[in-house]
This record gives sequence, structure tokens and C-alpha cells, in this order.
Amino acid sequence: MQTSQSFSMYMLKAPPPPEISPIAALLATNDPPEPHGEAIAHQIIATSTARISECDELIKQLCAETGQFNEVLASLRSRRAEHKNHAKLHRSVISTLRRLPSGILLEIFFLIALDGFPSDIWMVTEVCRRWRAIALATPALWSVFPLQRYASATTILSRLSRSFRRSHTLLFQLTIDFRESGGYPDIKFPVCPLQTVVLPHLRRITHLTVCTPQKPQTTFLSPSSPSLVKWDSLRSLRLNQVFKVSPRTSPITVFQHSPLLQDVEVTTCEKTRLSHVNELVLPWSQLCRFSAKRVALVCAFSVLQAAPMLEELAVELTLPDPDFNIGRFTHQSLSRLHVRGWFAESAEAAQDFLSHLILPSLSKLSVDISDLDHGIISDFVKRSLCKLTFLDIPGSHPLETDYLPAFRQLLSLLPDLTDLGLPFSLEFVQTTLPLLPSLVPQLHHLYLIDNGSTATEDRTAVCDVGLAMSKGLVHPQLETLILPCIDSLPLHSMVQDSAEITRYEDIVNQWYKKLRKVYASLAYSSKRYGATQAVDVRP
Repeated sequence: MQTSQSFSMYMLKAPPPPEISPIAALLATNDPPEPHGEAIAHQIIATSTARISECDELIKQLCAETGQFNEVLASLRSRRAEHKNHAKLHRSVISTLRRLPSGILLEIFFLIALDGFPSDIWMVTEVCRRWRAIALATPALWSVFPLQRYASATTILSRLSRSFRRSHTLLFQLTIDFRESGGYPDIKFPVCPLQTVVLPHLRRITHLTVCTPQKPQTTFLSPSSPSLVKWDSLRSLRLNQVFKVSPRTSPITVFQHSPLLQDVEVTTCEKTRLSHVNELVLPWSQLCRFSAKRVALVCAFSVLQAAPMLEELAVELTLPDPDFNIGRFTHQSLSRLHVRGWFAESAEAAQDFLSHLILPSLSKLSVDISDLDHGIISDFVKRSLCKLTFLDIPGSHPLETDYLPAFRQLLSLLPDLTDLGLPFSLEFVQTTLPLLPSLVPQLHHLYLIDNGSTATEDRTAVCDVGLAMSKGLVHPQLETLILPCIDSLPLHSMVQDSAEITRYEDIVNQWYKKLRKVYASLAYSSKRYGATQAVDVRP
């Protein structure tokens, strides 16, 4: 290139390096020079000054040419970027995405609508005319309106109105959030426009979620004429963080005319509780599933009394009620019961609840309260004459020496049990685990819940159970065994060390390495996207 030749010419014109000084010995001392040496020093200074001037002139010329070179270089780089973008745009013309059949595009759109961010489906209509036409021509794509975060009330109402219009007459799943949006803290959800948009489509809504209805939004849940509000297709209802209501003031009445409603879930605000069934005017006689958090003990019984067809009940009980006074209560249809305590002190309320129940049809029981007395469960099973197939008691008394006899007695009452969840303990592994085949012969799934222990003996016990499982010695019918996760416990230590299965150790080690890569990738994604929950895929 011409520029390269020009630079070479500058190197040829450059002055030579300084020669070795004839008076080099004087340069390292402070001795005065002889007249001859002084003359030589003056001559060298004059020569060096002249060559400095030559270098300055060459530097000046070279800087001028370097500036021109940098301008050319910047222009070339800009032109390269233009051609790269030009090629990218034209490469999209021959992309296989343009040839995707409409059916495949629709599958992608449905995944976006169900699993993506709420705003993603709206962006689909802005990609290109073909995508927009396909999306708008598919009413089912707009029949789900999920929680809209970081959007103003005006935007939410506009999107909701368009979703109703685009879904035509299809059944609809709706989520309404009365909370102040994170991006718009000063904007309240306009209730009257909301009712105007929703009311004409009540007959189409099958699943409804209402989040944080606070005053003055009570008119949405307690309209002046509830008999005029009919939810002809509503099948499931979620009321999250509902305000404190009272049957003497304004109970929730808007859902009382819902002939198909069978599934209801309710949570109250943190400092309130659901005190009585009258706070929710629902078609109780037809409900099949009811779930509620922060429920008074009296309310839990009133739900069972009001809902004779109930098949599943999940309640989180609050502190015990000192005025509680009720006899034994029998519910014929309940087959699944989940009870947990809100506080450690609410264990008393949960045990009172079980002590007053008779559930002959119960097949699945989960009780998550601290220090659960196994005798309470045994008495309940004897009283109900029920055939439990599923029992989960993660917060029960630790399975140590003092409590093991009562626990074994409980298991002896459950010959049909197939699924069992327990707190992990060394004593249980050493004494009761070998007895499971005789106590619960039908057991297929065993979950030993992590108690947070890092003791060496517990690590050893986990290894022993893993080895026994690999030998088929734990339980002949057992299909699933979930053990606690203990740090620094290698996966291959859970595999029997014998010649027959040595090859499995290599397989497990390979999977372990892959899992570590997945863990690193998920942890990076968690930090990158600001996830609020820690990602934990430890083997």
C-alpha cells in the first residue's frame, strides 16, 4: 500500500542512533574535562541538537499523515458496519422463520401467551404483518389475560378491552390486579371503567383471579345489586390478599350467582384472617375444592358445614380461638385434606381441628405444623375409619427414640399407604426404615425431608440408605426415594461399590459434571436478569 511505503520512507529518513561517546568515561563522573574533551562535548551537543530538529520535522509530517490515515480507517470501519447490517437484513429474507407454517407459529405464540411475560404477546403483533395477521385471526390466543405488571391502568384497560374483542365469544381466563403497578405508583386501578369493560363478558369468564382488592375497590366485590351479576361459566376463583371484611358490613357477594363454580382459593392480608364463612357469599353447596390462608378455626369448620360436596380442603390456620366450642363433625365426601399452621403456636389449633373431625372418605392427608403429635393422627384415622394412601407430616415430632413407638403404631393403621413424607432422622433410618415393608407393604414413594443437618453421622446415614436402595433392601415395592441434600456428598457415593455396577459410577459422574454446568448457567441467568429467588440445582 502507498501508506505503508510512505511509513517506510520515514524510517529511512530517520536520523541514526547516537554513536558511542569518545568521552564516555567522563559521563559517569564529576571530574572536570580537559580542553580536548570539552571540545568533543560541544561538538556532540551540536550534532544531537540538529538531529533532534530533524526528528521533530519528521514527527510533524508523520502526524499529519497519521491523522489522514485514522480518518480513512474510521471511514472503512463505518462502511464495514453498513455492509454487515445490509447483509444481515437480507439474510433475514432467506431465513427459515419466514417459511414456518402458520400452525407452528401459532404453537410458539401460545407458549408466549401462557409462559412468557404478559407484554410479549402484544409485541408479537408488531413484528410483521404476517405475524400480526396470524395472531389476530386466532381468537384462542387472546382468551387468556394474565397478570399485567409494570403497566399503567389505562394500558391494562385498553389491552383487556382488545383481548375481549379479539377472543370473540370464546371462554376467557382473567386476572385483575388492584395493586399499584411498580412503574406507576401513583395510579389507582379505575374500578368503574373496569366494571364497564368486564361486565358485558361475565358469561364467558371461566377462571378469575383478583389480586389485592382494597378499599375503595369494594364495589367490585360487593356491588349494590349482586343479583344482577351472573358468572354463568365461572369454574375457578382466586382471591389474593383480600381485605378484612365482616358479615355485619360488606361481605363479598359478587360471586354468589356462579352455577358452575367448584374451585375457590382465598388469601387474606397479612394482619387479617378469614373469621367466618359468611364473609364470602359463595355457592358453597356445589364447591369441590376450597383453599384458604390465615383462617380461623371456627371458619374452617363452617366451610365444611356449608360445603357438603367438598372433595379437597386446604387451610392455613391462625392462632387457636379461646371461645372455640364444637363437637365432633363428620364430612362424608372430603377425600383430600391439607392443614398447616401460620405460626408455631397455631399447631394447637391444627390439632384441635383434627381432633374434632371424622372423614370416612379421606385418602390423602398433609399436616404441616411443628411438633405434630403422631397420636393425634392415629386417633383421627381410627375415628374416621379412612384408608389413607398419602400421608405427609414434615413438621411432626422428630423421629427419635421417644417418639418412634407412636409413629410405628400410626403406620400400622395405614396398610394401604403408597406415599409417605417424613422428617429425616438418624434414628428412623437405623431402626424403623427396615420395618417399613411389614408396616406399610404397599409403599411406593418415600420422601425424607431435609432437617438442615450437616452432621457426619447423618451424611453416613444418607449414604447407607442410598446403598441399601441400590441393593433393593429398603422396600421391595419402593419406586421413589427422595433423600435430603447434604453439601459435599458426591453422587457416586450413593451407588453400591461393586464390580457389577462400576460402570454406573462413570455415568453418574458424567451427569454430575453436566449438572454443575447447568447450575453455573442458571446462577448466571439469575444474576443477569435479577431473579428474586435463588437458583439451586445442587445434586
